[in-house]
Amino acid sequence: GGRVAGAGAAEARADDELSAEELAERYPASGETAHRALAALNTEVINVELVTQLVLWLAACDGPEQLTQWARQRQEWAQQRTLCKLAPSSAGGALPPPPPPPPPP
Repeated sequence: GGRVAGAGAAEARADDELSAEELAERYPASGETAHRALAALNTEVINVELVTQLVLWLAACDGPEQLTQWARQRQEWAQQRTLCKLAPSSAGGALPPPPPPPPPP
């Protein structure tokens, strides 16, 4: 976690070393849910690269309609993939899955 310079003991410690109460003091603009989530967070298991890519992708979206459209396409793709695995082919096996959906813009 990030360290914050300051005179107090909590200010010199990383976020992942603080209690929810100490996080509330550090981040007063955030709500109680955020403080509890940060206090429970195991920073060693976070894929920072993935989170960064997700935030950049969300920032590049034109709005919630684009996200909704992507989610619907993804859901349809997943349903088709499931159906393909269940449907027998002429050779007696499952049909190959459809190609993956296009990447988001």
